[in-house]
Amino acid sequence: MREARIATHRFQYNVTEDCAIVRPDGACDEKRTQALAKFVSSPLISANHLILDLSHAQYVETPGFRWLLRHVRDLESAGRTLTVVGLSPSVERAFKLLKLEKVIGIARDIPEALEKLHCAREAAVAEGERRFREGQARVDAETAAAREFAARAGASFPDFLAAEAARRVGAIGRETAQAGD
Repeated sequence: MREARIATHRFQYNVTEDCAIVRPDGACDEKRTQALAKFVSSPLISANHLILDLSHAQYVETPGFRWLLRHVRDLESAGRTLTVVGLSPSVERAFKLLKLEKVIGIARDIPEALEKLHCAREAAVAEGERRFREGQARVDAETAAAREFAARAGASFPDFLAAEAARRVGAIGRETAQAGD
């Protein structure tokens, strides 16, 4: 992991194209929490998924919990995620007392957090594919109805209707892909 400093506070971090792992060193008191907020808000940590490794944090004070809650909301509104790993027993108890595990993703360690992200990504892809199939079925039904209408009217199904149906399949596929993002 690389190392960064903000004022006197040290952070270890690793950034990939889709995920940033940040590990603060020392207690997450008010000053370290402010430095952490500044660090993860920097352009350096702009990945879609943030994993906060608290395995080197002796404890987390109230400002740290407050920042976590605020930050998870900010991330979610931007379509990003936060997962916290490496909780000490006392910090884990505080998480449970504050019911933060209902709002913030928690994992035992970094590999487990990465696995959860991978599973969530696969679920999102499956949902996108399901929506695409539904859209395709709608287009097929509309095409069949148009063909039936043309046959009842005694006309052949014009080529431009087939082209329009193909165009709409593409549009629905793009809408489905955007909805899955």
